[in-house]
Amino acid sequence: MDTKSRGILGVCLIIASLPASWARADDDPKRTAIPTGRADQVIVFRHGVEQLSLQVFTYKPVGYKKTEGKLLLVFHGIDRNADDYRDAAIPLADRNGCLVVAPKFDRQNFRGELYVDGGLQTDDDKKAGSAEPKEKWTWQYVPRLVEEVRRLEGSPDLPYYLLGHSGGGQFLERLAGFLPTDARSIVVANPGTHLFVTASKDFPYPYGFGNLPDNLSNQAALKRFLAQPLTIFLGTADTSTDPPLNVTEWANRQGAFRYERGQNAFAAAKRLAEEKKWAFSWRLVKADSVGHDEKGMFAHPNCEIALFRR
Repeated sequence: MDTKSRGILGVCLIIASLPASWARADDDPKRTAIPTGRADQVIVFRHGVEQLSLQVFTYKPVGYKKTEGKLLLVFHGIDRNADDYRDAAIPLADRNGCLVVAPKFDRQNFRGELYVDGGLQTDDDKKAGSAEPKEKWTWQYVPRLVEEVRRLEGSPDLPYYLLGHSGGGQFLERLAGFLPTDARSIVVANPGTHLFVTASKDFPYPYGFGNLPDNLSNQAALKRFLAQPLTIFLGTADTSTDPPLNVTEWANRQGAFRYERGQNAFAAAKRLAEEKKWAFSWRLVKADSVGHDEKGMFAHPNCEIALFRR
């Protein structure tokens, strides 16, 4: 099986409602809750003879109380270093009683566009102005992970929060554009590019809603996106134009660097909401003097404001 096929398979394995033929390969009702401290585990899904594993890195504070706890899902950048992202979120978890789960989207099964862009379009889709069916979107892993953690913890109503930095921020912002969730907040820290709330051909996906089918880019879709509990969390010193920053024509239409692009994306969204008199639930939060660094962003006191104070 080639890399593309494996990637598509990986996206298909976890969907919002698994058909009866799908099952967890390690589905053991006796499995215990996530252990205290740092840990990791592999969740394996199968369909017939095919299976794919997703590694998740976890942390549970000492004294964690299930009845008062929160679930914080943390999404890594393009370096795929989910364990480092888990570790960077530990101080947040200790202060706020959070169970941290950081999934790793490996390069073998989730090449760039399957992770950062959510698998919404293939190259052929881009040429045709079409999109992949929902069951192939990588974003579908998020509700399945929430469901699995709630099962393991015996806490079906465990509230959850989404936090992504850099490429993980892009993944979550585009998720918010197309996949309804019941997340309490979706925080995107220092994304390299944004999903501008416009269907203009000047902003084709993944830079906007342009070149997408009408059901994904119509007024109702844009209105729903603006109502999401999304926070753009920006480091004011994230002004570098060096690689790996995306400096394509499409990206540069959003601004010269990450800090500028984030402010422009928020301003454009707010302006559209005001013009249309639509609900606007986005927020813009800044971390003074922090650059493109997940540790600095997660450690900044405004990260807790971005996540937990809406």
